[in-house]
Amino acid sequence: PAQAWNAAGHRLVVLMADPELTPAARAALQPLLGGERLVDAAVWLDEEKDVLAARIPGSRRWHYDARPLCEPAAGPERWCRGGHCASEQLRRHLAVLADGDAGPDARRFALRVVLHLVADVHQPLHAANDDDGGGNDRPVTWPGARRPVNTSLHAAWDGALLREAVRGGDERALARQWWQAVPAARRAAWAGTDVAAWVEESHGLARRQAYGALPGWRCGATPAARLELDTGYRADAQALMREQLVKAAVRLAALLNRTLR
Repeated sequence: PAQAWNAAGHRLVVLMADPELTPAARAALQPLLGGERLVDAAVWLDEEKDVLAARIPGSRRWHYDARPLCEPAAGPERWCRGGHCASEQLRRHLAVLADGDAGPDARRFALRVVLHLVADVHQPLHAANDDDGGGNDRPVTWPGARRPVNTSLHAAWDGALLREAVRGGDERALARQWWQAVPAARRAAWAGTDVAAWVEESHGLARRQAYGALPGWRCGATPAARLELDTGYRADAQALMREQLVKAAVRLAALLNRTLR
């Protein structure tokens, strides 16, 4: 439930962001990485989530801001208890990463958190919850190549639909293709570094598309036993995923360039 995008999604974000890093940011990253590849550092938080949960109770909630979708007045005490949510942890670890007096281990850990959570907050279902665990408790299906795909709405957005979009292609080539498909002026317009605005944007996308485009969805409605996602829903979701991953890459590069000077 805590894994936003699959590992390929996180790697694609880094592969798109990496060429946009300044020489100063690139130089500052080298001692922090200690030989680790940037793409591997970006997936570390998912790979080590069980170990981290034992060490830091509440860290499983770092991956999302589960804002109630149909309760606009709900405050962060509902969905960020103890600061354990993606937006707050991203802010906290950005401060550590920017602190040259913090120890190298603390800054290396902060880098891994930042690399991962910038991508996570761009997954719409990691910024919204319709009393269904962010879609984890909402079963969905669609026809597959060999057999029907039966999963949850959340897992569909985290990985199943993205896998269909990627189709096992070369990630580096795909990153270049997706990046170049977005005009430079549009990418530049996405380059803000306001974490709260990113989460608000993802929350709105969840309301309008991830949930809002579901057949029969409305606030307070009891979901069907298993919703079928038609070709239109899946195509629109995949287009939005590509756009969100490019946005995440633009914003990750901007954050690292600002933080590591």
